[in-house]
Amino acid sequence: MMVISDSTPLMHFGMVGRLDLLRTAYQEIVITSAVYHETVTEGIKLGENDALLIEKETGKWIKIIDPDGNHAEISQRYNIHHGEAASILLAKQLSADLLLINERDGREVAKSCGIPVKGTIGVIAYCVHKGHIEKDDAIDILLQFRNEPARYWINPRIIDMAISSISD
Repeated sequence: MMVISDSTPLMHFGMVGRLDLLRTAYQEIVITSAVYHETVTEGIKLGENDALLIEKETGKWIKIIDPDGNHAEISQRYNIHHGEAASILLAKQLSADLLLINERDGREVAKSCGIPVKGTIGVIAYCVHKGHIEKDDAIDILLQFRNEPARYWINPRIIDMAISSISD
């Protein structure tokens, strides 16, 4: 399965110390240099621990591949971040099975290109469904997201819906 990741899902799983869930669920994740720069290079400058965790796994099960061509056109046309545009372009070029991306505008662009998408919460739900994580552990992660919305950038209402769904 070819899975491309944008920055935010990687950062979220790194921030809660659960990059292992991505590895267990997908075995290998592909990122672009733009995503590496955003998550690792910039994260290290800011003193973020998740950046060190992502850096440690890069070259092992997190691979870097850059798309051919200029992703700046996609970025400008749809007014999305360069990392998102590069991830979408790479997913399209590699006929990826899945693009991990949280940002609404980027998700809409990817979907319009026929690329299946899943966000952080969708990955957690998938991991619960596949038995990679216990429901209580998943809910603990989601509560951490909900309790720090400025840090995780996920609408608390969406998190509450996910908790309710997982609890059923």
